[in-house]
Amino acid sequence: MRFFHKRSPPDLSLLNVKLGSYRLDFVNEPKKHTTPYTSWPSERSSVDIERSNSQEREHTYEDQVTEPINNSLYIYDDQRPKETAYGTLLESLNTFEKNASKVEEKRTDNHSTLVDELGLYTDETVADSEEEESGDESESTKRVERRTPDMIMNNEFKKTKKEKHAHEQFVKASIKNMSDHIKTKGDEVTKELLTTLPKKIHKQTVRDWNRDYQEYKEQMVQTISTKNWDLNDFIHGVDWRRGALICKEFVDTATHYAKIIISELFLRPETRSFPLANVGGVAGGMKFIIKNIIFKVASDTLLSEYPKLWMYGGLSETPNNTAAVKAMKNELQGLEALSSTFTEGLHFPLMALIDYKGFRVLAMPLLPIDHDTIIYGSNDAGSTVHDESPHLNQMMETACKMINLKPHITGLGYESKKKLIHGPGDIEGHLGKDGRHYVLDFGRVMPPEAVTVNKNTNKRSIFWNLLNTGIVRSNKDPLCSDAFTKWNADDDESTRLKNNTQVETATVRLYEECVPAFAKHLDEIAEGNGSKFEDFWTNWNCSPSLVWITDILSPVRVHTNCLNIRHIGRLRPHVKSSHIQRLILSVCTARVVKDDLKDLLKLQTHLITAPSCHGYKRVVVKFLNQVHGSSKHSKGYWKDVCRRTKVKFGEEALTSEEESDFGLRKHIDLRIVYKIVLGSTGIRFTDKAIEHITCCPLFRFVEADIQSLDAVVKTSYQNYLWSALSELGTLEKIFQKRHKNPGGFVRQSEATRESIMHAWYKSPQCPLINMTMAFFQLRVAEEKTTFQPGEAEEIIKLLHVNAAASESMGRKCWVNPLRSKLMRWHGRLLEENDPKLSQYVNMRADEIDQITEM
Repeated sequence: MRFFHKRSPPDLSLLNVKLGSYRLDFVNEPKKHTTPYTSWPSERSSVDIERSNSQEREHTYEDQVTEPINNSLYIYDDQRPKETAYGTLLESLNTFEKNASKVEEKRTDNHSTLVDELGLYTDETVADSEEEESGDESESTKRVERRTPDMIMNNEFKKTKKEKHAHEQFVKASIKNMSDHIKTKGDEVTKELLTTLPKKIHKQTVRDWNRDYQEYKEQMVQTISTKNWDLNDFIHGVDWRRGALICKEFVDTATHYAKIIISELFLRPETRSFPLANVGGVAGGMKFIIKNIIFKVASDTLLSEYPKLWMYGGLSETPNNTAAVKAMKNELQGLEALSSTFTEGLHFPLMALIDYKGFRVLAMPLLPIDHDTIIYGSNDAGSTVHDESPHLNQMMETACKMINLKPHITGLGYESKKKLIHGPGDIEGHLGKDGRHYVLDFGRVMPPEAVTVNKNTNKRSIFWNLLNTGIVRSNKDPLCSDAFTKWNADDDESTRLKNNTQVETATVRLYEECVPAFAKHLDEIAEGNGSKFEDFWTNWNCSPSLVWITDILSPVRVHTNCLNIRHIGRLRPHVKSSHIQRLILSVCTARVVKDDLKDLLKLQTHLITAPSCHGYKRVVVKFLNQVHGSSKHSKGYWKDVCRRTKVKFGEEALTSEEESDFGLRKHIDLRIVYKIVLGSTGIRFTDKAIEHITCCPLFRFVEADIQSLDAVVKTSYQNYLWSALSELGTLEKIFQKRHKNPGGFVRQSEATRESIMHAWYKSPQCPLINMTMAFFQLRVAEEKTTFQPGEAEEIIKLLHVNAAASESMGRKCWVNPLRSKLMRWHGRLLEENDPKLSQYVNMRADEIDQITEM
């Protein structure tokens, strides 16, 4: 007899959902749950009845009988996590032993039955069973003897050995069967695979992601840092395909297990597929270790119970999980900022953010480090600050200097325990057990946005509202990562004040220079495309323009102009174009609606009884119809959206007219809202539904419109960059034989361009990405019979943005040969119209060649 698992009550600490009368009114209230049985009561054994009764009454021996005993009886055998089965069963057996005096009458039957059901058999048990069947009842009592850990481990070893042998026999038989069959088919591709398979069958183990990645990254960094690059070396000197494959396989594996973790959050911890891992620092969240990958679920952390203090929520009764999600994204951005310096000797982990069903999970490979390997920064909230390695100190100084971060004194202990650190005080540098220097915990690499300027009511926003990488790099003075926090712990008060003042000045520059400059740029776009905007607003069936319009205010465009998405509300007072005004308000509204939908998906995760996506379709459809205006609650919902848009993006986000209307639907475009919301949540609609959305204003959603609910993955720019460089190498090979396959060259060029743009969207400030884009455009331009000066200027601009790349990577890096070739090409374009300028450009190219050869 087997039982269904217990479903745990919703974990409200993970939700942080405001249950408003208009937002989640259509969600079914959870039904009272009773444990179902797989058969009628009359068909259940006495042991089954005893188990069910034990769940209905209080434990007689509450202090002794532990929870895992009861839970182990309510899960299927094939659903039990293999990693924890041994520990749980052994604990159950030992617990029964301790209570032997109190349950002596039932001990023999119940214990032996439990052993039978859960499969704790040794060779002696099997022998006892045979004797019992033969009628020797006196020997049957041996079955209840305690199974020692050695006996159980020996049994598990024998079972593992038998399973391994059975697996090998199965694979060998399958290979032989396919080999015999392949002889009649004549399939050479399959034949080649079958020849390779027997050599690898005994070498398959859990993959060490960190080792594979670090070995490749070391080769790549060392090569581009020291070699006097030729353009062919740039493409073919590194096996870019291998690096791209490592990143893709890691992301795919991490996404697979992250979806399982999130889908099982409604279960009790002991009944999930994977156990919780007790690792990490103060700003934690639930953590799991699966297949050499560590997963962390984004959630706020309770720092103290009395008084109640949350890491991001501060002194409040409820956590701020929205801030925890933002802080997790800062981890990836901080990693990209430091790793894009290509500092030789510093090693950074792979990382991916997986958004699924409203939750966010961070995944990174398990590193060869522990609490004893830290030699830089702090892993105990500042009580101890490490700087034991002068070599690592020097490398961190080099990397932080390149992204314009200043050193500062940090530490929360006595004066003697405070140290000079480059970057945030809670960053960690480890001397790994493999001899490499690892850096991790990048959540606060960038300085915070000054709370004295942005007037944020939550002073703890300094832990997740950070300055954009671009404004930090371009700032006149280097900035302190720990400004406005207790980590800024210099004993000299004037030094601490100076660190804060410099960050405050940078924040003011963001508001008074960067925001107006970007607003002016948006007005110029609207002025040159006025008719295109008019067609889009008036013609509902205008889907091609939807992509173009949403790209104007996409995150990458905003970040490239040194702003973050939370700043787009500040653009409206500076923008003159009504088209851009409407676009900004549509994007702001979409961000509020997206947060509501993610909260809804979180809540639904804790109300379902199976890890399936079908339970989400109904509530998603009702919510979208509420947004679309097809629900009786739509008017009240849009009133609330108006209020929360002002809270999220500031008072500047709404005009007095828009606010007085108590509704935003007539001031925005719902097509923009849907595109942003669906793209951010992973909801995929059918092609027919998308067609009707973009051409029918009276559209109403139905469940059949939802095709799937996918994960949205954000990963490092390297994933896209290495893919682009790999495709660029393929393009070069096709270029040599383009007369044989002209169509293939065009298709490969488009695929390469798309990969490079993906990489640029992820990290527009990375010099390697900009150089790659410049080289690609140069290569494609050379294929043409005529050259346009505008193309040359665009490529030169890409190189000018990264003028410091030559100095940071070394004078003999591949950047200089690329710049030299580009200048000579540009000089040929100027030969007819401006011979003097052409001569000057060629002279500059000669100077660069001389520097490279030194």
